[in-house]
Amino acid sequence: MAPEDATSLRRFTAMCTMTVVLSCAPSDLDSATPGWGPRANSTATHQIELTPYALPRTGTHTLDTHTRDLQEAVLQPMMVEWPIEWNAERTRLAAKYFEAHKGWELGPNTDLDALTTMDPKMVVVHWTAGGSARSAYNTFRSVRQRGQRIRREWNAVNLAAHFVVDRDGTIFRLMPETRMGRHTIGLNHLAIGVENVGDGADMPLTRAQVDANAQLVRWLEWRYDLTHLIGHYEYKDFEGHPYFQEKFSWFRTGRADPGKKFMADLRAEVADLDLEGAPHTDG
Repeated sequence: MAPEDATSLRRFTAMCTMTVVLSCAPSDLDSATPGWGPRANSTATHQIELTPYALPRTGTHTLDTHTRDLQEAVLQPMMVEWPIEWNAERTRLAAKYFEAHKGWELGPNTDLDALTTMDPKMVVVHWTAGGSARSAYNTFRSVRQRGQRIRREWNAVNLAAHFVVDRDGTIFRLMPETRMGRHTIGLNHLAIGVENVGDGADMPLTRAQVDANAQLVRWLEWRYDLTHLIGHYEYKDFEGHPYFQEKFSWFRTGRADPGKKFMADLRAEVADLDLEGAPHTDG
């Protein structure tokens, strides 16, 4: 290699290295950040301003497959696939449940799989009131509910949430987000359920769970263009809202999960998404 070629190569390599270093700089870069910016004995007087990259909204942009894959890789949090049983019987029982509670009519030619598939519009956050992800999984795993509460076939389908978040922030996916699960009265037909291991007293939810929920909500909102994020304790505030569908006026349960503090912390983490909360009737 000629000397002038070697010199050019060194200059090109140095430029590339500088580009890589700058691309790793924190977005709040300033001259006081240790390890970044001009050295103490430098005579440079200018500062480099880096503008954080903002992902384009899928709702208003047509994205090619490659771009969507890149965004998916950036936004989707790490999760463990841990599917509960969802077979033809569970689909049939879920359809019977929704027929009774929503007033939907089932005919001999009704596509039950399509009937129990949804376009998600919100995330409902819960706590498990149990001590482990395994116990939560075991609650949802079987197709049918157990115990004395099963008095009618339309009430036989088991409870089901889409995700469980363990106390260390590990996310488990139990079922596809577009499948209707039974976790929130009146909203199951358009809500993704996220269960957090713990409760409000003996096992308060953790900061790791707040962070994991925020990552999960951010990805789900990008993927499905959600409109609402609520805690389970807020579901009754939707009565009278177009989203709320429950045929039986007596079919309500009191809920406190996942606690107001947890929801306040979670909403603070995803405030930039502008997701609505519950439509409180008291204004």
